[in-house]
Amino acid sequence: MPVVDPQTGACCGVLSRTDLDSVQSLGGYTVEDVMSSPPRTCKQRATVASVAGMMLKHKIHRIPVVNDRDVPIGIVTRTDIFEPLLAKSQDLLVNQETRR
Repeated sequence: MPVVDPQTGACCGVLSRTDLDSVQSLGGYTVEDVMSSPPRTCKQRATVASVAGMMLKHKIHRIPVVNDRDVPIGIVTRTDIFEPLLAKSQDLLVNQETRR
């Protein structure tokens, strides 16, 4: 989940399940205490390949998409990227099998 600066709206961190799992008890902690910062983000014009590479390299499942002011405008998930690739590869396999 993107965390935004209340004054600028810019993405200043990300709160993940891993971040929450790293603390024994949530009592007494703020989001700022447990969030990952600086956040790994991508611009809306980033290539799918570069975002997929970032996800694999850093072992993350979701990346906030930010505009030129670093304000979150969306989120890209591994499912968003890899499901269409899987479907395409399955179509290729079916096409290859029908040619035989």
